[in-house]
Amino acid sequence: MESSLLAQIGRFFEPVGRPIGLDWKMITALLTSIMAKENAIATLAVLYGARGAGTDVRSAEGGEPSLRPGFPGGVDALVPCVATVTAMKREMEDWKWFTASLILMLTVSLFGGMIIYHVALVGWIIKEGCQELTSFFNSLDIFLLRGLPVIPHP
Repeated sequence: MESSLLAQIGRFFEPVGRPIGLDWKMITALLTSIMAKENAIATLAVLYGARGAGTDVRSAEGGEPSLRPGFPGGVDALVPCVATVTAMKREMEDWKWFTASLILMLTVSLFGGMIIYHVALVGWIIKEGCQELTSFFNSLDIFLLRGLPVIPHP
């Protein structure tokens, strides 16, 4: 699976996915979702090693699932599937409007995914930083309180 043609294509497009926090596996799932959106879930399950129904793909991947919201939030929601592109072309009947609409959808998708990913990343850093600061101040309190004499209340 790691050396399949689809995996190589996903690795080729991985630099495009880095600003959104997507690795080659998620890029591969995005590429398969172009045929039908349902394919993305199945591809993610196979690539991340989910076993059986009900397996949480996030637990199978071993990464931080909170740092991957750019995929469903911005990218997968706006990248059109083949049926959508076909309907757009049929309804617009003009190559200029069709091309402009397609480029706009892909651009909004890319930048929307980037914004969602970076907001989540900042939130995760702040959360982790707050936990580290709380831990630091708790240990500092314990250290400082050990050296202070206990003053009885009158």
